[in-house]
Amino acid sequence: MASNKGLFSLKTADLNNQKDLEAIARMEIAINLELRPRFKFDFSNRTAFNKVVEGLRSGEKDKKIIMAYAGNDVAGYLKSFMNNYLNIVDYRLLFVYPQFRKLGVGSDLLKRGEEEAREKGYGLIETYASIPVRPFYRKNGFVKVSSEEWDERMVKKLK
Repeated sequence: MASNKGLFSLKTADLNNQKDLEAIARMEIAINLELRPRFKFDFSNRTAFNKVVEGLRSGEKDKKIIMAYAGNDVAGYLKSFMNNYLNIVDYRLLFVYPQFRKLGVGSDLLKRGEEEAREKGYGLIETYASIPVRPFYRKNGFVKVSSEEWDERMVKKLK
């Protein structure tokens, strides 16, 4: 992994800030385009785009999004959900734009999420990983717990 010291900064997304919401919505659309190459999305279609933004505003109250920046450019994000009942942090989405991959952005996002989870007393982080990202999660300390047709449930215990 290349050294990224000083190249990237991380910040917690403000879900009341339109700029943050739109950047996250663009990444969620990019995920769909990457995973489903035949998926067509017209970025000029504000109605569809606004539905993605509105979905970010609503939903789980314990949702947390950490964004990575390379200068002023958004490089990626980690969306997690804090499950107070089970004492688990559920990593829902981790996405890094292709031009920022293999530079440590994803690992930095995971580490920041882990630090915050540890500070809040959570004992476990879980995620569901598709085939292409399983090695990345293993490299970052996650272990397979179970498999489904498309995803593996992977967890990491926090010390």
